[in-house]
Amino acid sequence: MSQKLLLHALHHVAPAVSSRSIIPLLSGILLQADSQRLRLSASNTSMMLQYELPAEDNRNIVELGGSVVIPALYFIDIIRHCPSSMVTLECDNSLIVSIRSDTSVYHLSGMNAEEYPRMAGDSRSNKVSLQSSLLAGLIKKVAFAVSASEFKPILTGVSFTVEGKQLRLLATDGVRLASQVTNALQHP
Repeated sequence: MSQKLLLHALHHVAPAVSSRSIIPLLSGILLQADSQRLRLSASNTSMMLQYELPAEDNRNIVELGGSVVIPALYFIDIIRHCPSSMVTLECDNSLIVSIRSDTSVYHLSGMNAEEYPRMAGDSRSNKVSLQSSLLAGLIKKVAFAVSASEFKPILTGVSFTVEGKQLRLLATDGVRLASQVTNALQHP
């Protein structure tokens, strides 16, 4: 697969990797491959990020599907420094992941993917689509009202509510209240 595309995907999920977790699996990135895609997932105790690379692309070929959790820091560093534009990933039955690029070969001990936390509501009926620039604009308009105090953790985030094709963002710090609504949702 393309080293550049894989590195791009890793940079998208890396912010969710837990750096100081008591759960070793959360310091890794879950790779799930099938005939249609390679899905990368990273999670900590408060969020999960996923990125999918399509397998039909000539640069991304999945010969045999499977899943494994790879230690994130080592994996990202290896992919970043690969000498070639093409990278091959292989995992054996003992969860040893081989990363090949030109004449370089790296081996990492993987972890069992079955124990990795699953994304809540992972059914297609719960998913909506929205242009990223519109979502960023909506968040920017309500973020000023988010509480900076950790005494009330429930007020340190933005509430997202979906009803039909309507998305409502709501933020408050107990004094200020900000709300934004859009009707631009699409259901895949």
